[in-house]
Amino acid sequence: MIIKRNLGTCVMSQFTQEQVSELNNKLKTPEEVLQWGLENIHPKLALASSFGAEDVCVIHMLSKINPEARVFSLDTGRLNQETYDIMDEIRKNTILKLKLLFLMQPR
Repeated sequence: MIIKRNLGTCVMSQFTQEQVSELNNKLKTPEEVLQWGLENIHPKLALASSFGAEDVCVIHMLSKINPEARVFSLDTGRLNQETYDIMDEIRKNTILKLKLLFLMQPR
């Protein structure tokens, strides 16, 4: 994989099967995968989350690796209160940058 960084943008080429196999052999834990992504893809790599159980586990791991990591979610206007409660708990217990993105309504 070739990663080119220029003026805050990141352009990646597709992984070859050999590169995927090499990374699979090298990276043994989810934490190692997250660390590798932050170091090799982009330091401001952001995690898209629906705040389900698995996502919260990944968010927890990410907060230990990079406490200022970015997490975003799409707010469709149909999220249940539990989702907002989980977001609030994450905000209280970490310094992660949580961002909610909203769809623009047509005029």
